[in-house]
Amino acid sequence: MRALLYKDFTSAKVSYLLGFLIMLIIGVYAVSRQAYIIIPLLFLYMPIIMNAISFGVDAQVDFPVFVFTSPISRQMYVVSKYIFSIVLAILSFLSCLIVFRLENYDIGLSLIIAALCFGLPIIFSSIQIPFFFKYGVEKGKIIMVAAYFLLFFLSSFLGEYKESVIIKIQEVSQSQPYLIFALIIGFTLVILCLSIRAGIQILNKKEF
Repeated sequence: MRALLYKDFTSAKVSYLLGFLIMLIIGVYAVSRQAYIIIPLLFLYMPIIMNAISFGVDAQVDFPVFVFTSPISRQMYVVSKYIFSIVLAILSFLSCLIVFRLENYDIGLSLIIAALCFGLPIIFSSIQIPFFFKYGVEKGKIIMVAAYFLLFFLSSFLGEYKESVIIKIQEVSQSQPYLIFALIIGFTLVILCLSIRAGIQILNKKEF
């Protein structure tokens, strides 16, 4: 697993580092403007970019043809494609929780919104990655464009109606905030597991 992750990073480190540099610049700008909510949103975009880069590099060098002649299993290869998305989802969760607590929102509300920030990148990746396995990089770009469009819409909507959205979520979550938090996390993990299983099944049917 570590070898696969190391390969993913080193094979496209310039693209990854450029992406993180852009994130850092936007993050610094957000802090200077006290628009802290932008920081968790950045972690929603990055998995989509990193997934496309990873699969694009693999396609260029026919990496699956080589890797499956080694002891690395198809299952391990599939799971490795989700690791960056999971790490970025955790960072999105933590940054969102910190931002909302700094803004003195209730802990229950903060946890629910942080759970949504955790769930979105994983759910997008859970749709995107099996699509890449099934149809390849070129057709997989359709999902990437659709995800960007949806995230851009969500970001614009939240930017304009942030307080209204927060009030609505607070109204819904007043009775059982921790239960709602657990349900969101549980639903996200179920989607992730189903996606990994689908990716393994797709890859097992392919010949290289």
